[in-house]
Amino acid sequence: MRNKDSEKPKPVVFLDETWIFMNGSPTYSWNKPHKSGHDVQGVIRRPVSEGGRLVIVHAGTKDGFVPGADLIFATNLKRNQDYHGAMNSEKFQMWVKTQLIVGLRNIGPCVIVMDNAPYHCKLVEHQPTTKWRKDQLVSWLRQNGVSPPENATKDELQRLCNMNRSHLKRYRST
Repeated sequence: MRNKDSEKPKPVVFLDETWIFMNGSPTYSWNKPHKSGHDVQGVIRRPVSEGGRLVIVHAGTKDGFVPGADLIFATNLKRNQDYHGAMNSEKFQMWVKTQLIVGLRNIGPCVIVMDNAPYHCKLVEHQPTTKWRKDQLVSWLRQNGVSPPENATKDELQRLCNMNRSHLKRYRST
């Protein structure tokens, strides 16, 4: 709101991801008007298979898409799998650095609006879980300034970790 109400508001850039089947097509289409003057709805023959999925990432402003910021790639996800599984923070960061920022150079300083997809930010430090191996717990404790007893059991190490862990997850944005 501060940007919108300022004397010189910066352009707002929205970014998002979506997907489409490679062979996707509509089921129906409107044909030319019939000689009766009414539009006729026609059936479209669809491909036998919808094919793989394409993930589409792009950014745009009120004036249109950011030039060169389109990312389209194929996935081999099954029909019932969520397309978000095809995206990760490394791929997203690479897109931001190599395409989005380059495309934004002509726009100048701007406000970027994006949702809170897990790959839009990266967990800075993983907190110990009960699935961690004993050596991972020892390493985490030492990195956090705690000297674990030499012959500590996994349960004892887990308790030490729980006493010294942060309950707030820290993320680094892209």
